[in-house]
Amino acid sequence: MPAEPKHAELRQKMQALKNLYISRHYTQCAKFGERLLADVDSTAHPLHRAYLNFYTALSHDILAREATLKNRYRELIAAEKYYCAAIALLSPQITPCSTPSLDDDQPSTPDSVTFPEESVWLRRLKATSYVSYRTSASSTLSEAISREQHLDLALQRLSFPTPPDEDEDVEPTPTTKFPAGSSRRSGMLISISTQIVRPKSAAPPQLPPQLPPDTSSFVDMLQGHLESVRNLKENTGVRGAKFGIPSPLSTPTKQQARSWRPSDLSDDQKEALHKRRREMVWRPRFDPRSIRKLCDDALDEI
Repeated sequence: MPAEPKHAELRQKMQALKNLYISRHYTQCAKFGERLLADVDSTAHPLHRAYLNFYTALSHDILAREATLKNRYRELIAAEKYYCAAIALLSPQITPCSTPSLDDDQPSTPDSVTFPEESVWLRRLKATSYVSYRTSASSTLSEAISREQHLDLALQRLSFPTPPDEDEDVEPTPTTKFPAGSSRRSGMLISISTQIVRPKSAAPPQLPPQLPPDTSSFVDMLQGHLESVRNLKENTGVRGAKFGIPSPLSTPTKQQARSWRPSDLSDDQKEALHKRRREMVWRPRFDPRSIRKLCDDALDEI
């Protein structure tokens, strides 16, 4: 598949992923982003793959903050995974999955993320306190994507030396003759011709993908989101919610209910059971007379 149509199709899918996030379809956005990441290959530009990881992580991040305690830890793990992948693509020398030290100057989670129309992020993170950190990551992505369109044309203009032809690779060496007094048959000449093959020129090294100079601001924003997710994960005490089973006394099982059938009990046991039931303290039934009296007094004052 040619590079240009392939990149154009990928950009359309990236725009569809962004539209899902803006329309607050976070579950669909997360699943669609994971499917795109599984389909995209290593030939795609790192900024495009970081874009997919970023929106997938954002969707999991918001789902973790809105989900119940049962699913929160799972969504936080997924968000941390995709944030780390995005940072690794843009800054391979950084190891985002290691615990950052206290001396590192890590920015907090920004109030706005990447695109101006995504201000919904601030409204959904009111429960936690973050330091305001404005970033120019929107211009970073837009500039990088526009530069990436001309990346293939720039690579095509590069010229590399071509290897020599096969006819020019071989050079015969002079024939070596053994002396006549050797142990071999007299008068017999044995010639050994050796061929020295010139090594072909190695393949030209692949140039690293070009990233805009202000990509570091986008990486700082990703690290801020990652730090926020890790803090929330540490504060989430339940790693896998385990709900307690109700007491058998309050909600007996079917087998226990069968064992308490009156037909299986003796007369003395039935009488004791009836007496215990009569002595049980029940909540008094609601009496509306006090409410009516209160309403009548309020109407009289009016």
